[in-house]
Amino acid sequence: MNEKAVKNSYDDEINLYELLFVLKKRVKLIAGIVFVGVLLATIGVFLKPNIYQARATVWVDLFFTPALNTEFADNLFKGVQ
Repeated sequence: MNEKAVKNSYDDEINLYELLFVLKKRVKLIAGIVFVGVLLATIGVFLKPNIYQARATVWVDLFFTPALNTEFADNLFKGVQ
């Protein structure tokens, strides 16, 4: 098999050296696009209004309420005498 036949049999193959060479050649363009994207995202975050919201729901079972009240009262007045 000659070299031409071997190259034709692997036409769908990706040469990593060529891919890295293209990335190296375009590194300034890639870095510029990333920098502009980060800059625009940062500006967008600071221009949005700050809206904070929090919710909490506490559910206390009636079976445990007397025990909790007694324990809380015992610990609350433990040092006062």
